[in-house]
Amino acid sequence: MPLLSLASLSPINFPLSTLTMTTPAHELGLYFTSRDLENDGEPLPDRTVVSGSPNILVTNSISQPTGFWDGAVGFFTGDAPDVLKGFFFHVQKWTAGSGESPGTLQLYGSLPASPTEGSVFRLCKGGKHASSQEIPGLLVSGKQPEFNPVTNTSLQGITVTKASPSLGEGTLTIRVSARSLSAQISTTTGYGTPVAVTEDVEGLVLYTGGSEGWVRVNVKYSLLPSGTATGTFTLQIPKGVLIPDVEADDAADPDGRMRYYCVAAKNNSATEMVSAIGVWTGICHAGVACYRTVALMRFTLFRLHFKRKVIFKNRVRQRRTNYCTRSGLR
Repeated sequence: MPLLSLASLSPINFPLSTLTMTTPAHELGLYFTSRDLENDGEPLPDRTVVSGSPNILVTNSISQPTGFWDGAVGFFTGDAPDVLKGFFFHVQKWTAGSGESPGTLQLYGSLPASPTEGSVFRLCKGGKHASSQEIPGLLVSGKQPEFNPVTNTSLQGITVTKASPSLGEGTLTIRVSARSLSAQISTTTGYGTPVAVTEDVEGLVLYTGGSEGWVRVNVKYSLLPSGTATGTFTLQIPKGVLIPDVEADDAADPDGRMRYYCVAAKNNSATEMVSAIGVWTGICHAGVACYRTVALMRFTLFRLHFKRKVIFKNRVRQRRTNYCTRSGLR
């Protein structure tokens, strides 16, 4: 079951999954890393748009020199127009400002709308420290719920704030019966164990039947139906949430570039343990699926790679000083 869809300039699906763990699946967090951070667990700084177009962001809230953010991934937070909330983009070039003149981020591709003044976005690239920003899960009914929570008029009192990528693409159904909530992704596996609520709850986790797939919701108790009601949500894999840190040499990789991605994982449970993480990285050499197991420390940085032929409209050369090693990201 796919956990993440990763992409550079062209969307590429990248399955990732957990293997052996005693802690509940929702306690395993995956986090962005960034080269501007000095310690693990720091937030990605908020950046504010001064003005912009679908291909340009003008900002005075970045202090790094020209070129520092070339090749970075960025995304808009909840403090942006609705159409941009949770929308990811890829930075082609960062040009620092001078004096009181703001700097500019030139983007690959086009945003769905021009950002308004005051829109907030965040950036990440390389780095050896994990941020506190979790990599988002699935799109829910066309929105990224971590930044743009999703409701359904057929199911009052329920707001979806995250959908586990292990659910995969499909239709999620949430049911309320006598103020007990349950969820299913497939009629074959059925609903998961119902969870009764007696008051407002934020961050309630519902597991679907027959899997480790889960959905996180906020509950407004007074709005819940007293009888039985269901609401459906369309799940899709997001694209473009990570970018390659290094590109292999064409001569050494004639069939397609080798992609390297770095992911920081953390066990967020205070009482349970994760013994190992099993990672499936798709089809690699000679048609054999790549798989590796890594031990989980406080934060674990691990390198994932796969081979896929990709055609780029624009060729990007990442600096080879930003790559994932066994000791982390440089």
